[in-house]
Amino acid sequence: MALTPSEKNNNALRRGLGAETFKILAEIQGSAGACPDDMNIGTHSNDLDEWEDLSSIPYHRQYCDGLSNAFDIYLSILRIVDARVAQELGRDGENWRVLNACPPCTNLLEDEPTLRFSRPFVLNGNNSLKRVGLPGDQQVGDLRTLEDSDYYISNNFVNRFANEVKKPQPAPSSKPIYSEAEKTTLEFVPDDAGDPTDGTYTFDMVQLGELAKYPLAIIAKCLELLPPGFLLAYDIGCVFDGTIDRSSLGALFKERDCHICVNAFHGYSHNFLCQVQYHPNVIEGMGLEDLETLEWVFSSLNQLASVTRYMSQHRRRVFIDLFFRQWDDAKYVNPANMLYNNYTQALHIINVDGPEIEHAKMQFNVCEGDLEKWKIEEKAYLMTLGKEPEGHGLKIAYIERLREL
Repeated sequence: MALTPSEKNNNALRRGLGAETFKILAEIQGSAGACPDDMNIGTHSNDLDEWEDLSSIPYHRQYCDGLSNAFDIYLSILRIVDARVAQELGRDGENWRVLNACPPCTNLLEDEPTLRFSRPFVLNGNNSLKRVGLPGDQQVGDLRTLEDSDYYISNNFVNRFANEVKKPQPAPSSKPIYSEAEKTTLEFVPDDAGDPTDGTYTFDMVQLGELAKYPLAIIAKCLELLPPGFLLAYDIGCVFDGTIDRSSLGALFKERDCHICVNAFHGYSHNFLCQVQYHPNVIEGMGLEDLETLEWVFSSLNQLASVTRYMSQHRRRVFIDLFFRQWDDAKYVNPANMLYNNYTQALHIINVDGPEIEHAKMQFNVCEGDLEKWKIEEKAYLMTLGKEPEGHGLKIAYIERLREL
C-alpha cells in the first residue's frame, strides 16, 4: 500500500528524531556559540545535512516545538552531567569557576614577584540583549527560571545595593563631566582575541538600565572572593570612583588597596584631567592590558540579540549561559598563544622602545625625575584649569579703570 506524502513525512521525522537526535542537537548547541545569529531552531530541521529526508517537509509548528523541547532536554542532561563531573573533581563549590578562572593568576609560582595589582577585571553593561516584556502581570507561557547557572548573580543579591548611593549635590568643582565613547561593533572576532570569561558574573538589568546597584554588586563579589589589591576597569570608572566611595563598600574598597580606572579605548574620549588620573597609560604596573575585554565579548554576544528578543526569560538565560560556556571553551584553547604574543610584545618594548626613550632623554637633557615632575605639574594645571587665579580679577578691574580715564 502506497504511503501518502503526509505519512512519508511523519515517518522521516520519526527516523530523524531517533538515531540522529543527539548528533543533531549537538550541532545546534555548537552553532549557538559559533554563530548565534543563525541559531534558529525553527530552520535546523530543514537545513542540517543529517536530516536530508526531512528537507521536503513544509514548516509545521509542532515539528519546531518538538525540536525545541528536545533541545531543552538535551541541555538539561548536559548540565546534570557537567554538575556530576564537577562534583567528582571537587569543582562544585559555589564560586569555584571564578576562584579558578585564570590559571596564571590563580596558580602562583614559588618566589613569584608580587605584582602591583593582584588581578585586573572589567565590568560594563550591554543593552543589546533586551527581551520584550509581557503586558502587565500576565502569567502565561514558559514561566521557568534558570537557577543552576554559575554565571549569574541573583537579583536578590543585586537588590541589596539598590538606592544606597545618593547623587551628589551639584556644586562648583574642578571635576569635569565625563563622556562615554560610543561603542563600536566588530564584524569578526578572532579566536585568540579577548580573554576567557570564567571570572565573569552576569545579571539581568531589569527595565531601568545600567543602575549603580549592578556594578556595586559585582564589586561586592570581588571584595568577597578576590585577593586584595585588584584593579577594576569601567568605561565611566572616573565617575564611579566617587560612587564606590559613597557606598557601603567604600571603606572596604580602600582598606583592601583596590583601585579603579577607565578602559584604554574609552579613556581617550574622556578629558585630559580624567586621562592623567584614570587612563591605563599613566597607571604604574598596568602592563599591556587594554582592559577592553568586554568589547570583544559584546561584539560576539550581540549576535544573540536577534534570537533572544522574544524568548522566554528561561530560554534567554539558557542561551546566554550557553554562549559564555562556549566562549570560555574557545578561549582556553589559546592561552599559550596569548601569553607568547604578550611576552614577545613586552620584550620588544624593553629592547627596542626602551633604548629609544633613553636616547631621547639624553638628547633633551632630561632625567626620570623630570618626567615625574612634569606629570605632577600637568595634573595640577588641569585641576585648576577653568578657575580664575586669585588676583586676576583685581588686575583686570584695574586695567578697565585705566581705559576709562
